[in-house]
This record gives sequence, structure tokens and C-alpha cells, in this order.
Amino acid sequence: MLPEVGNLFKRALAPYHKFPKLMTGFVILMFLPVLFIGMTKFSLDLIRLVYGVVSLNSMLWVIGSVLMSLVSLWFTLAYMVAFADIDSGKMPEKIPIYLKRTRNLIAPAFGLTILVGLIVLGGFILLIIPGIIFS
Repeated sequence: MLPEVGNLFKRALAPYHKFPKLMTGFVILMFLPVLFIGMTKFSLDLIRLVYGVVSLNSMLWVIGSVLMSLVSLWFTLAYMVAFADIDSGKMPEKIPIYLKRTRNLIAPAFGLTILVGLIVLGGFILLIIPGIIFS
């Protein structure tokens, strides 16, 4: 039997009511990589306009984006572990402890993300090519 929608919302919002400081810290933490990517893009665009350096600019932006994506994945994993602890009734710990606990999960999660992306791409190709053939 499926749970009621109202109960799902109450259960999802309960950690924010019980531990607002911890949850606000995670929200800010997950915003930092996005802010850094935006500031890097702005700075590199400014460098490109002033000095005309394009190839180094693009390479630095790609490297920075990949690194910040990994950092964002790490922060999201820590948030999920904290949320699971709260949902199971455990007392939550501090954010640095969750970051230490999830440090070893970054590579498997990144590998899983790549694998899922390849599966979705393969499914998309298998959907499009037969459509073209049959049409």
C-alpha cells in the first residue's frame, strides 16, 4: 500500500523543522560549487575579453567544472547520509563528520553516474535509430 502524499511531505520536511541549522548548512554547502563555477566562468570570460586567450580559458573552465561537479556530488552524498540518519531516528552529527564518512563514496558514485549516463544514451540511440529505419 502506498503512503499518503501528506505523510510524505511531512516526513520529508521533518528534518528541516527538527534540525534547521544542520539542514541550512547543507543547503549553503551545496550552493558553493555552483557559485564557484559561476565565478570561474565570469572570471575566465573577463580574461578572454581583456587578453584574448581562448584555448587555455576553455580548458581551465572544463577542468574547474569537472572538479566542482565532483565536489558537488560529494556534498550531495553527505547530505543524503545525514538525511538518512535523521529519518532512521539517529541523532545527526556535524557536517564535517558526514563529509569524512562519504569521502570514499565519491568514486563509486561518479562511476555509477557515468554508467547511468551511458545506459540512457544507449537507450536514446536504440529508440531513435529504429524509428528512422521504420519511417
